[in-house]
Amino acid sequence: MIEAEYQVAIIGAGPCGATTANFLGRQGIKTLLIDKEAAVSPIPRAIGICDEGTRILGAAGLLNKIKEQVCPIDRMYFNNADQERVLFADTSVEINGHQMLSTFYQPQLETDLREALGAYPNVDFFTETELLEFEDRSDSVHLELRQGDIVFKTRCRFLLACDGARSPVRKALGIRFTGKTYRQDWIVLDAASSPVPADHAAFTINPARPSITLPAPGGKRRWEFVVKEGENGEDLLQRERIDELLRPWGGLEKNQLERKAVYTFHARVAEKFRQGNVFLLGDAAHITPPFAGQGMMAGLRDSQNLCWKIAAVLNQQVSEAILDTYDTERIPQARQVIGFAQRMGDIILPQRRWLAALRDWLIKSLELLNVHSEDKGFPMHKIPDHINGGLLRHFWINRVFRRGISLPQHRVCKPGGELALIDEFLDSKFYLLGWNVDPLQSLSQFNRERWRDFGGESLILKAGSAAVAADSGLIDRQDSYGDLFRGGKHVLLIRPDKMIAVNCSKSKINKYLSDYMQHLGATGSDQGVATEVIHAG
Repeated sequence: MIEAEYQVAIIGAGPCGATTANFLGRQGIKTLLIDKEAAVSPIPRAIGICDEGTRILGAAGLLNKIKEQVCPIDRMYFNNADQERVLFADTSVEINGHQMLSTFYQPQLETDLREALGAYPNVDFFTETELLEFEDRSDSVHLELRQGDIVFKTRCRFLLACDGARSPVRKALGIRFTGKTYRQDWIVLDAASSPVPADHAAFTINPARPSITLPAPGGKRRWEFVVKEGENGEDLLQRERIDELLRPWGGLEKNQLERKAVYTFHARVAEKFRQGNVFLLGDAAHITPPFAGQGMMAGLRDSQNLCWKIAAVLNQQVSEAILDTYDTERIPQARQVIGFAQRMGDIILPQRRWLAALRDWLIKSLELLNVHSEDKGFPMHKIPDHINGGLLRHFWINRVFRRGISLPQHRVCKPGGELALIDEFLDSKFYLLGWNVDPLQSLSQFNRERWRDFGGESLILKAGSAAVAADSGLIDRQDSYGDLFRGGKHVLLIRPDKMIAVNCSKSKINKYLSDYMQHLGATGSDQGVATEVIHAG
């Protein structure tokens, strides 16, 4: 039974909505999640997951499940019309403890996310339930819901719209959804089983027919082919045309298709992600072209960025004004990811032969400059999650101050224990981290008590070469974190979403901690929230 009041209501139980419910469930927030469909969609729409996505799902408590059900992608090949390799990128490397690129099967992921909600008695989940109307009354949002022929009324403090690219909530709010729609459609083919080797993705940069193919778990495979100007996408879905397109991979005889569809790709961002007590997440807030595999990732970043802030506000830990930073932190980064995906598309898409020839010449030039070779992969760097705003500003702050980015994840251990990724030792809390020193020793007595009353934690990372038997702290056997802490001269403040909020010298931590707690509107500080705080030093 739907109750009369919740702290948070989430509309849409796709990957973004279900992940958000898991985050809020773990933080004890009374949450309602609804979806208008009866069950998980059998259509595998999203397929790519990067290291960041794996880490975020790990923070939501699903790491072991995810690792069992992904297909690691070790290389990305760029092939010519004859499927001969002209360029490749090595994606087998680990970043933050996880494979740079993998694929997954969306129906299975959504099933796992929904099943995980059973661990949280504070989360109510209802399918076949539709949002009819909502009204934001400043102190709460009133909802009218329908289950079959029954209409319910309930209210929540915050409403989260994870209701997809056509978001009825976004439309009801009158929020503009601006950007680009690609002029050409693509056809998407999914095979339930395929004999093609499953360790790499392939981009066919052939102006006659650009295409993409990549494996999925369980021997599955996806292809995406451009629908050329003057063609009808539905015509390409005829059996003989599909067989022709799949001929380099064995044709229809070798591949058991389970889906075929015509898709139009978009690059769009909502003009704002927050309006009053209502928030947009995932495809309701932004749509990313698929060329970089970052569509679902952006929604997961939204979820992790927003959930800790909402929980902290509801727990009266910080001022509600901190919720404004959801816009300022997420919108610029979402636009940058979309731009990166569009640049990837520029490499794949050209159908004018002179543009394709220019691209091929650039690829050849990079080979002559030894940027890549037959044995050396092209360096692949996507836009990482960050909270630094514009791209140039982010590069400057990250390079100089090493803040506004996720805490790098390396393997550490407790004294006498086994190595594990550092996230396994960090709860969803604020932390002060020190390198071979207790960061609390650099605080005044007033700030130490203030930090304790705020609920902040502290942790010592000890260099492997200096570690001795002890019952506290974490040992970094490879000294992986030494440079980040400037050899112990700096102290870090980490947010619950693992973002480095402060990176400063020990002598300045008192000032920057006070500034940051005021920025949060924390108890005991001035209640105003600063619009921008740069913590360097």
